[in-house]
Amino acid sequence: MTLALEGEDNIAALLVTTTTAAWLGARRWTVWMPGLLSAILLLIPDLPSAGETEGLSPCALAASPDGKTIFVACAGGRLLCFDASARKVVRAISMPAPPLGLAISTNGARLYVTAAGPESRVCIVDVAKRKIIGRVVAGHTAMAPVLSKDGSTLYVCNRFDNDVGVIDLTPELLT
Repeated sequence: MTLALEGEDNIAALLVTTTTAAWLGARRWTVWMPGLLSAILLLIPDLPSAGETEGLSPCALAASPDGKTIFVACAGGRLLCFDASARKVVRAISMPAPPLGLAISTNGARLYVTAAGPESRVCIVDVAKRKIIGRVVAGHTAMAPVLSKDGSTLYVCNRFDNDVGVIDLTPELLT
């Protein structure tokens, strides 16, 4: 299967749930993806110009348990909150470093964002308030967070430390 999209609108990102590549641009855009499983087109109509779309670079997705919000980690240093029914970005949250991974709690109250760098942090986002409420130290270039089934432990790949970090999410340890 092949999909080609063309348009004149400003485009912030095209996110694809397949291993094939997608092109990211603005104003005049074309996308070709063989074997497409599904795609989400994020339109941000208030982008000033094509030259100012740099830094979006979507790299990870997580959906709220109810499916109403899609969280998009952008390697340019932002977390986007995308309203799936309205098909628009409703909030952009600045991250302290490029976010490379997302994990959401089973109740949807917390989003764990790996903000990668030599001294990475896991940012804890309050989903209702849509803001960072805590930070936990992680290893070098933390990415791919996974929550334990009971939500008490977060596992994080520390890419350049060559290990997997185990973070206890017991509330008294996060203060």
